[in-house]
Order: sequence, then C-alpha cells, then structure tokens
Amino acid sequence: MERSMSEALKPAVEAAMLKLLLPLSKLLLEAGIGVGELTTLIKSAFVQAAIEQGSRGRDPQKPNASRISVLTGLSRVEVASILASEGEQSRI
Repeated sequence: MERSMSEALKPAVEAAMLKLLLPLSKLLLEAGIGVGELTTLIKSAFVQAAIEQGSRGRDPQKPNASRISVLTGLSRVEVASILASEGEQSRI
C-alpha cells in the first residue's frame, strides 16, 4: 500500500520541527514563556493558517469554525474562542 505524500513527509517534518523547537524553547524559557502560553500561541497560529489556507487555491471557500476545526484538530469551541479573542469572528 502506497503512503500519501503527507504521510511520507511527516517523519521528516517532525524531525525538522524538533530542530526548530529546541532553540525556540530556550528563547521562550529565557523570556519566561511556558508551555501553556506557547500552546495558546500555537493554537492561534493554526487557526490563522487554516483561515489563510481556506481562502487560497482554485476554489477558495469562506472558512467557518467547523472547517477550521477539521483542519486544525481543535474543537469548534476552541476555534470560536480564538476567533472571538482575535476579532476574527466577523471574517468568517
């Protein structure tokens, strides 16, 4: 059975992320930013990336909380909360 391109790339992307995250983690620790705050930032970045991904391509779709939830793996409640806190709710 053939693996998809994303499945084949996943181990390489994970390895690259670890290389990026180590120096970033050191910087964040020095700045007093813990994993909880980083998680909040990452969730926000994922939502923003999903919004941008949904509005690109040949058939751009207006992103909604459900679609963003599916793309990011976050719950719709989390997505709605992030959108509301960032003032993005009016965009979708």
